[in-house]
Amino acid sequence: MTATYSDHGLVWEPMSCEHGDEITARIQKVLESWRYTRYMAGQQTKGEKGVVDCVRFVFGVIDELYGRQFLPSPRLPQDTAWHSRRGAMKALHTMRRIYGASERVRRDRLQPGDVVITGPPGGGPGHAMIVGGRKNTLWHCVQNSGVCQTGIGFFNEQQRIFAVYRFSDREGWAHVS
Repeated sequence: MTATYSDHGLVWEPMSCEHGDEITARIQKVLESWRYTRYMAGQQTKGEKGVVDCVRFVFGVIDELYGRQFLPSPRLPQDTAWHSRRGAMKALHTMRRIYGASERVRRDRLQPGDVVITGPPGGGPGHAMIVGGRKNTLWHCVQNSGVCQTGIGFFNEQQRIFAVYRFSDREGWAHVS
């Protein structure tokens, strides 16, 4: 049930925990509820009338998986740039402090719910995504499309994975309503 993208070196793996199927289904349901949310930097509301940016989208999904109200996003206008690698990594480190139990994992092994930070190899815009519950999918929010699902093959020679984080306490996600 694992598919390999040899041209990108990525492998999507099913969750390996007791309630993996339930958690995966819940991840997909939460992600689907964000579909069609439009892109706008600095915002975080979901749905067809909502607007969100890539980092706040990932935060919003994680908040829902933990059963929390949206927490304030750590991105501030005084960051070097809304979409800089430094700003994306700062946001991810803040998210790890808020939620705790997360670990950095191998960049080529992706599971549903993993948070992926990417960007161009030479610097430039950073981007935050989350691995979907359906095989070989990523979800992200981009300027022209808003929140959408794409394949893992989205990565190309212009994209570099800087970090992949996995929440080690995902078991609880199956039991949040």
